[in-house]
Amino acid sequence: MNIPNFFFTTRQALNRYKEGSIEEVFTGSHNFYGMSWDNNFFYLADPEKIFKFSTFKEKPEILNYSRSKDIHQILYHKKYLYIMNTNMNCLDIFDLEKNEMHYTLEWTKSDIHPNSVFIHRNKIYICEHGNGSFSTIKSFHIETYMKQDIYENVGSMNHNIGIYNNKLYTLNSQKGCIVMVDLISGEKNNIYIEATNLPEEYKFFRGLTFNGQYFLLGANFKNLEHSKRDDVFSWIIVLDKNLKFISKIQSPKESQIKSVRFFDNGKFHNYLNVPKVFRE
Repeated sequence: MNIPNFFFTTRQALNRYKEGSIEEVFTGSHNFYGMSWDNNFFYLADPEKIFKFSTFKEKPEILNYSRSKDIHQILYHKKYLYIMNTNMNCLDIFDLEKNEMHYTLEWTKSDIHPNSVFIHRNKIYICEHGNGSFSTIKSFHIETYMKQDIYENVGSMNHNIGIYNNKLYTLNSQKGCIVMVDLISGEKNNIYIEATNLPEEYKFFRGLTFNGQYFLLGANFKNLEHSKRDDVFSWIIVLDKNLKFISKIQSPKESQIKSVRFFDNGKFHNYLNVPKVFRE
């Protein structure tokens, strides 16, 4: 079976999976938690800075953004880069055309470790990891920034958000399952993945993407000290559109999977296909 091409990040690298082979296209010494792209540029985030690539063959620029010491997920949408400023518990919105901050969305003074952002129709969805307590997903109007919806107790230590066919998907990283929330009825379901030959210890899920046909998620070793989680190999789990296991792909080096994005039809990204220059 031919798995569609995708990118994934680890602690030390941006990786490109293409036609069955994995290639490191950029390396560093920090956690690469976030990546996104527009029609011309590719953006990659480590905890303190954001790289802007016009091609992977040249040295990237560094975005004029320095507010955070713990950047997590980033998302491009209509000239703005949405930056999950985790250590300051807020969402920074950066204007890429003006090369300056546009707005900071603040909604709490608590340490709730917001780590993921997704935009669907006219709402910004944010995942609050919870730092050991229950995770929550909140939505805000994309223009007024007023709070819209709250989905409480969607898991523990959650990562990632995606919406498709009125279903919201997020990863309960603590329990090792996908949580699916029906946006019409509010019903929640935990979906446990029966992955072939995947030990129970590899159920710290992080990194989720969907292209209408396949889901990908990162399966990491969870029963280690936080500082040692990058000392073992991880896996990318491939599921069909009904969340049934198809196959798994091992990371090329010891590290957690931090994020995953399909080249094309990224329904849990921004629907923009990655520019041709980043495919080769």
